[in-house]
Amino acid sequence: MSAYCDTSFFRRLLLPGKGHVEAEKSAEEIVSEFGFIPINSLTRLEVFQSIRFDVWRHASDRTRGLDAAAADVALNLFHAELGSTFLGVPVSWEAVLAQAELLTRQTPRQGWRTMDLLHVAVALNSGATHFYSFDSEQNALAKAEGMKVPLAH
Repeated sequence: MSAYCDTSFFRRLLLPGKGHVEAEKSAEEIVSEFGFIPINSLTRLEVFQSIRFDVWRHASDRTRGLDAAAADVALNLFHAELGSTFLGVPVSWEAVLAQAELLTRQTPRQGWRTMDLLHVAVALNSGATHFYSFDSEQNALAKAEGMKVPLAH
C-alpha cells in the first residue's frame, strides 16, 4: 500500500463543505492508481465515532456538529463504500504500537497527540509513501517521517 488516508480525509470526502472538493479529487487519484481507497480499523472506528459525536454536539448547540439527518447521509454513504471503494487493510497492532512508541521521542519538542502518533505509525507500518490528511499536526509528523503529504497547506 502506498497511500494512507486518515479520518479527516474520509470526513471531508463524506461531508459537504471545506475541503470536500479537494478530498474528492484526491480520492479519484488514489482509486485511479490503486483501484481502491485503503482504510484500517482505527480510521473506520474514528470516522463512525466522529460523525456520531457531531450529532451529540449538535443536540446541545445547533451551531455546531451535524444534525441527525446529515449524519445519517454520511454514515450511509460510508457504509455503502466499505468493501468496495474503501477496502480494509490489515494492521499489525503490536508493530504499530511499537512504532508509535518510537515516535513519542519527538513529543517533548512537537507535542504530538496519541492519535497523531497512531495514524502515522499505521501509515509507516503499512509502507505508505503518501499520507492524505487535512490535519496539520498529522501532516507535519508524516512529513518528518519521510512521507509525501499532498493535502498539506
